[in-house]
Amino acid sequence: MNLITEKKESLGLSHKDPFQANILELRRLNHAASEKMIYHLVLDLQGSSIQYEVGSCIGIYPKNDVKEIFHLCRLLRLSPTTPFYCERLERTLTVREFLYSHANLDKVTKKHGELASLDPEFTDLQQLDHVSLIEMNPDIADPIVYLNALLPLLPRYYSIASSKHRGPFRVELLIASVDYEKAGKEKKGALSRYLEEIDPESGTLDIFYLHNPRFTVPEDHGTPIIMIGPGTGLAAFRGFLQERVHQNASGKNWLFFGARKRLHDFYYQEELEEYIEAGKLILDTAFSRDQEEKIYVQHRMWENRHVLWQWITQHGAHLYICGDAKHMAKDVEAMLEKIAIDLQGFSPLEAKRFFKDLRKEKRMHLDVY
Repeated sequence: MNLITEKKESLGLSHKDPFQANILELRRLNHAASEKMIYHLVLDLQGSSIQYEVGSCIGIYPKNDVKEIFHLCRLLRLSPTTPFYCERLERTLTVREFLYSHANLDKVTKKHGELASLDPEFTDLQQLDHVSLIEMNPDIADPIVYLNALLPLLPRYYSIASSKHRGPFRVELLIASVDYEKAGKEKKGALSRYLEEIDPESGTLDIFYLHNPRFTVPEDHGTPIIMIGPGTGLAAFRGFLQERVHQNASGKNWLFFGARKRLHDFYYQEELEEYIEAGKLILDTAFSRDQEEKIYVQHRMWENRHVLWQWITQHGAHLYICGDAKHMAKDVEAMLEKIAIDLQGFSPLEAKRFFKDLRKEKRMHLDVY
């Protein structure tokens, strides 16, 4: 079964006309001993036209590292204040402005290899960034052509982790810091580095809204929902829960959440426990590194398969999967099919067809990335 992210539509401010949002809150959400840095980010929407719905996304434009920009300018023998006509943007701006906000300084293309006279037999361009490429081959014949060949600096998309009913002029996001190695250097994602450096008291971010009408709570407030969202996949479901509480929805809410360690990575634990105490949430957790044998959300699904299958087949529950497409979502879908085979006697093909039909009925929703 193919995993396809539901269609999203830009409403209000588009990616071409971003809104400069003030940061209301920026803090680390997980424990300092955790292997990942997870941020809770709250943005001020006053002055924008954004009227968001749960399940949708906020796009954020990151900025590049100023030190890296000046290093690149020195390598290219260009002044940062030199006017530069960007063919892609069809306007003139300074080299610094272009490199700061509009250029991908990480991804090297074959065109750049040619402009830097890179050995044609060198095939592993993915291991290079632009600084390392030009350091290897410093004699760039036409730096302006090189700049115009840079790929765009794309926005990052984050599921909204709040309901507008908690505050109409604020939106909350759950953001994981991205770390990786390239050109022999430890690097951070553009937005990850930017959030580390930004002043949480006065910082701003360029944002836009991306509507996702197919990934939201059911119109019928009596419909039960099953939410499967390990890691930052929890973001959308926090918004769902806030929305359902506001609606005083009678339908039950069941969340499967997983992370590495309970003490370090149980995001929004107090809020989720309040929902449980209020009878608004059934929660099953899987903390994979808290025991010798790794346990994931799909294992909890299997343990609860009889009730899970009843919710889907007898109670008309809507099923939601949010998070990593490469591994988690595929494993979750495989587990759902395994449950269908075990409890319903389906063949593997029939199990796939069952969940395909569930999507057609708009009872199974995926937002995977």
